[in-house]
Amino acid sequence: MDALKKQVGGTHYKKGYQPISLICKLQMNFVQGNILKYPSRFADKNGKEDLQKAVHYCQLGCELNPLNVAVFSRREALKYVQKNSLPIDFVEFIEEICNQNWLFCSSYILRLSEAAYKDSKL
Repeated sequence: MDALKKQVGGTHYKKGYQPISLICKLQMNFVQGNILKYPSRFADKNGKEDLQKAVHYCQLGCELNPLNVAVFSRREALKYVQKNSLPIDFVEFIEEICNQNWLFCSSYILRLSEAAYKDSKL
């Protein structure tokens, strides 16, 4: 059985390239993985709440400073963005997740919120 073909609850990961696949390929830690996952799916699942969760993980990253072993691959990031119909600047967001640039990531998520909800408050 292919575990990536199975999803328990919902269909928000039924797109072409699941976040877990990119998280594993780039060797992201738990905090980085969640910062990637929530903005990737917010439009298909929990909306603004998912963006709030992502910002919270940025705050956790600042405070906890988890071990960074992520290895950015522009090719993989671009493939992820294209297969999931995400904006092209999401590639830079993925790079900054890998670099643990929590301030950039928080700002990017706020811009997503502004664009989606015409509201900068999360």
